[in-house]
Amino acid sequence: MFPPPQPWKTLIAIDPEKQYLAFTSRFAMRSVFRVPAFMRYSFQIMRQVEAAPGAVGYALGADLLRLNFYTLSVWEDEEHLRAFVRARPHIGAMRDFRHDMRSQSPFIRWNIRGAELPPTWKDALSRQTQGPDASAPNIRR
Repeated sequence: MFPPPQPWKTLIAIDPEKQYLAFTSRFAMRSVFRVPAFMRYSFQIMRQVEAAPGAVGYALGADLLRLNFYTLSVWEDEEHLRAFVRARPHIGAMRDFRHDMRSQSPFIRWNIRGAELPPTWKDALSRQTQGPDASAPNIRR
């Protein structure tokens, strides 16, 4: 990634024995001209994550030369992640950028113990290239 991803931000106290839900995604923008608007939404969504019930922690990354943007987050459970996705400003970003991606965005989930936090970018990016786990539930929009 270039530039290097932002540092992981932990939002709550972690129980090392608890199972959490890790989530990663990639957004491959079609045009450099939409990047400023995408970045504006990204800053709003970062504030949304920080205030979201059930959010454990997160980091964002980008490969600006390829116009790829990455998320990595951990949630208490699937229900909290779904509530976040359906709330503003995230739901608005999904609507506003639905035609700006040059490929389908992967949305990958896996279980992770608190003792294993934070998840690594290496693991997240590897999971993105492997594709979604067939047993992972899908977020309904």
